[in-house]
Amino acid sequence: MSTQSFDTYQFHDNLLHGVSFLVENFRSELHLDIDHILQWPNCQHETNDTQLFTVSRGLLRFFDVTDLSITIDSGDSGYTTAVSGVCIDVIERESISTTLRLPTYYKWKVIMSDGVSVISFGSSSMSVELIGPALSVPRQFLMEDERNHSLIS
Repeated sequence: MSTQSFDTYQFHDNLLHGVSFLVENFRSELHLDIDHILQWPNCQHETNDTQLFTVSRGLLRFFDVTDLSITIDSGDSGYTTAVSGVCIDVIERESISTTLRLPTYYKWKVIMSDGVSVISFGSSSMSVELIGPALSVPRQFLMEDERNHSLIS
């Protein structure tokens, strides 16, 4: 999947595991390590009454990144509530003008399902790389051993 085939809701309920950066030759990339849902159940129960999602570990990459802002807010519980997973609700993209010498440039917003957390930035393009096998699981995310399986296979 690339910028041309981007759809704002293709990442709904994808669990975010990590954020990293790659900076080389004056160009920067933003990497989001996610559990990418490839297929949602069709709301018909399997023979064991379990709906199965097809999920793969994925690397969501944004190129030529500028003006990065990251807000992840799990609230203020008085230090009693553990941090839980941050899921993407929607990724918005808006075409913008820039002085950078790039043919296209976008303002991106990765809005999380908690309604508070957001990652916003400018970027010329994006891509998704699937890392490891697509697994059928009875949930919208992978367990740690399922994610790590993709690193040793």
